[in-house]
Amino acid sequence: MNERINKKDVCIIGAGPVGCYTASELAKKGFNVEVFEEHAEIGKPIACTGLVTESIKEIMQIKKEFLANEIKHAEIFCGNTSVKIKLNEYVLDRYKFDNYLAESAKDNGAKIFTSHRFIGLEKNEILIKPLNRRLKFNEDKVDGNVKRRMGGDVEKNAKKNDEKEMMRIKTQHLIGSDGPSSLIGKIINPEKQLKHYVGKQMTFKGNFEKDTINIFLGDICPNFFGWVVPESEETARVGVASEQPNQYFEMFANALIKKDIIKEKISLQAGPIPFFDSDYKVYKQLRIEKDDSNNNNTNYSQIESSQSANAYYYIVGDAAGHVKATTGGGIVPGLRCAKILAESIAEGNNYENEIKKVKRELKIHSMLRNLLNRFSEKDYLELLRSLDNNGVKNILEKHSRDSSIKLLTKLFFSEPRLAKFVLKAIW
Repeated sequence: MNERINKKDVCIIGAGPVGCYTASELAKKGFNVEVFEEHAEIGKPIACTGLVTESIKEIMQIKKEFLANEIKHAEIFCGNTSVKIKLNEYVLDRYKFDNYLAESAKDNGAKIFTSHRFIGLEKNEILIKPLNRRLKFNEDKVDGNVKRRMGGDVEKNAKKNDEKEMMRIKTQHLIGSDGPSSLIGKIINPEKQLKHYVGKQMTFKGNFEKDTINIFLGDICPNFFGWVVPESEETARVGVASEQPNQYFEMFANALIKKDIIKEKISLQAGPIPFFDSDYKVYKQLRIEKDDSNNNNTNYSQIESSQSANAYYYIVGDAAGHVKATTGGGIVPGLRCAKILAESIAEGNNYENEIKKVKRELKIHSMLRNLLNRFSEKDYLELLRSLDNNGVKNILEKHSRDSSIKLLTKLFFSEPRLAKFVLKAIW
């Protein structure tokens, strides 16, 4: 016997910017949306540089309330060589940005629950565990000191109460926006796992050019790069990304200290940066059936026809690897896919098919990352020389890296020498 489930019910795991934006878009379309976030406060912990291209304006307006800084230039370094180019980009205050999107989602009718962790699936129900439940303690005075202990009934029934507090939710649409280690991603891709780097970033006081980001290539951080992204003339976000970031971060920070660029540490942020994988599935349709002959167990079967499905699982944002492999940036592609996902659910379209254009762009970034990972210091120096002409600089100023196909096409026509780097990778 099949359970009847409200087709307008949506459950989203993760209240980051992509999860909240998805919730907002679906709530505007009349869906009953509930968002569950395991952390106690939206926007914390911060694990992102918050740098976005002008392409974000195609999705939403940039508000002063969450804008930390505007970037007009990027200076790219390798050894003692550098090239400066013009850009139009933005540094977001991630805490304010995330909360802005959360409030927008709530204004549109979505409900957001913090300190609620997605545990998994049981039968045809989503299991959500409320966290930070306060237990009552008794106090005893021993040698003048107050000793706290669990009350007898609380201690005896703690496990039982945990089971009682477990939320069991039935919904037709379950969306995972729960980061690179997404549990829903594992349900959709049981035999596959996204690879990732770890980004390590620290906010420093120092001396910075407010409208210029600095990118450091080569031996300072092999297979990725180091960055300095200013919030102001006095503070900047400084970081690297790698499979083993600690050693490169220390080397990078020490080099900046010697140049009197950074001084006092303010705060540390770190987090995984997933690799995009075009074969990683982002959508699964299931039929959930109760097996009355076997102790009411539930059978889950993947199907092809959406008409016979009664459960739909999706992943979006970092959970789906929607990240540019060249830079580690995931906000713009994540928001793009969130908008497509909301439209796909509302219109009954296949989400996997609808995001093919975004996936093509991200695949180009992955190919470029594989190419750059083969570069020596000499190759990077030659690349900087190729970028140091007015034609290339004008293209980089006018075209966003979030539109990689258009950008690369124009770059190759403007500077044919760039094509030899691709040929080198092929051969």
